[in-house]
Amino acid sequence: MIAAHIVQDSKSYDLELKSYMVSVFGYIALALFITGCTSYLTFATGFIDDFYNMESITALGWLVTLSPIILVFIVMFEFETMDTVSLRLLMFTYSIAMGLSLSNIFI
Repeated sequence: MIAAHIVQDSKSYDLELKSYMVSVFGYIALALFITGCTSYLTFATGFIDDFYNMESITALGWLVTLSPIILVFIVMFEFETMDTVSLRLLMFTYSIAMGLSLSNIFI
């Protein structure tokens, strides 16, 4: 009787874990998609010219280049005090920042 209860709890736990992991990987896939689209659209629309000149990098280019590391520090120091919605929003903001930062690979 006890063994059957343990097996049932184990199956329930496995289903909950599977559901959680599917949602986590779904958010990761969405963030990667946002990064790729942002990077491509930044290049395709010519917005990348505001970041990088042929001679040097502009001030906006430095901001775009350094913004992902700034967001990493914000998450690192504040993630324990932030709620789930804020962390998701910050993750999607980070994916946009990475897309802008990585758009120079198309040059």
